Amino acid sequence: MTISPVKTLWSLPFYHEADPFFCGQKLGEFYLAEAPRVPERPASPFTAMVLDRLATVLVDLRTSADAHQQFDQAALEAEAARLLDVAQSDLIRSTERNVLFHPAP
Repeated sequence: MTISPVKTLWSLPFYHEADPFFCGQKLGEFYLAEAPRVPERPASPFTAMVLDRLATVLVDLRTSADAHQQFDQAALEAEAARLLDVAQSDLIRSTERNVLFHPAP
């Protein structure tokens, strides 16, 4: 079931009907009760790019650890921070080229 993001519509009857397939439970009410606890997930055309870059950082971290046989947590955290800084710089350069990403002056 998909619920409307317009809260004033949550009082519509079909959200409060018993569903015979689920032993008379009012599934719509379950979803409505959980809706305020759903974490915000902003949409962005850059989300896929960021997730791809994060996956690359994880692979690079593992490759570096294996190559240097360095599995100490502090050393891994330092290398992860370095790799993330590089990835962030790359992503910033990529997004700065998009005129739609920046607010109008």
